[in-house]
Amino acid sequence: MRVAVAITGRGNISQHFGQSHAFRIVDVGPEGPKVVEDRPNPHKGHHHGSGEGHEHHHEHGCGCGGGGGGGHGWLDMLADCQAAVTLGIGGGALEGLRRRGVQPVVLAQPMEVDEALALFKEGKLP
Repeated sequence: MRVAVAITGRGNISQHFGQSHAFRIVDVGPEGPKVVEDRPNPHKGHHHGSGEGHEHHHEHGCGCGGGGGGGHGWLDMLADCQAAVTLGIGGGALEGLRRRGVQPVVLAQPMEVDEALALFKEGKLP
């Protein structure tokens, strides 16, 4: 299974999917995770106004957020992935991933990329 992990410039899991530095593309198979590549995020630096009132799904999985349809064509770069791992994601990106058949996986707490991939492989992440 191919998984995209939203990462910071230091290689940690990003707290905001859309503002991540890159997406680490990993094939998770029986022999363990194998990094395929890091894909730079073309959406990085795009802001949603002042930031106030911009709702996100974070570690508590609040279920809030808008879903609108526009402006998420950049997600096509992840269409070959079956899942995307992050610590937080806005409603539009969340719905954009789902429309592309990519399962959003929002972590409940920060962890290392390798730990998240191991838990994902074991089916222990949402």
